[in-house]
Order: sequence, then C-alpha cells, then structure tokens
Amino acid sequence: MIEDSKLFQKVVEIINGEFPENDTEIARETVAEDVIGWDSMAHVSLIAMIEEAFSVRFIGAEIVTFDNVGGLFDILKEKISRK
Repeated sequence: MIEDSKLFQKVVEIINGEFPENDTEIARETVAEDVIGWDSMAHVSLIAMIEEAFSVRFIGAEIVTFDNVGGLFDILKEKISRK
C-alpha cells in the first residue's frame, strides 16, 4: 500500500495540474475557494481525474462531504485501502 505522504503528494500533483494558474500551496485545510479556477465545473473534472488516477469511484454523497482537500484525501485513502 502507498504511504500517506506519497498518496497526498499525488493528489496535490493532480490538483496543481488541474489548476495551473493557482499559486496557493495545497494543504489538507485547502478549500475550493482558496484555489484559482476551482469552481463547481472544475470540481467535477478534478474528481474524475482523481478517480481515473487511483481507479476508484466516488458516489455523490461522498463528493458533497469533501469540506477540504483533507476530506477528499481521507475518503480516497479509505477507498484505496479497501481495494
């Protein structure tokens, strides 16, 4: 299983790739409003990129509970651990 720090770094790389104009450092506490270009449409695209990168699927109820990057990461980590 991939270590948490490497998994989080991969998530950060995907976020940075999706929002190249952003200059905010991505941390667990980062919320969409902190990131330039992260709106509802971009959120859908970002989730799809993360699903593809890690071969997981999020359900709608999970997606709306992502309060911040840490929340997204925690659910992703849980899904990966069940694989």
